[in-house]
Amino acid sequence: MLAIGAIAYLMRRIGVPVAPMVVAYILGRQTEMAIRQSLHISGGYLSIFVGDPLSLFFMALMVLLSGWTLYNKYIRAPELSD
Repeated sequence: MLAIGAIAYLMRRIGVPVAPMVVAYILGRQTEMAIRQSLHISGGYLSIFVGDPLSLFFMALMVLLSGWTLYNKYIRAPELSD
């Protein structure tokens, strides 16, 4: 617990939001177990995550939103500050 507190303090000190890390810490184990179970059921094939159109849609949406966020933060934001 002390280590987690120290990490949270350092993250806050350098300006990194703490809330996403807390969510990742709480949901990380459950997510890892679900991924392992899915891979075990599929025989180790990663295509289980993109085989269904709905899961493919959400994967594409995740990639697009992540790309948009990175674009706004690192490419567009410096242009606007000039």
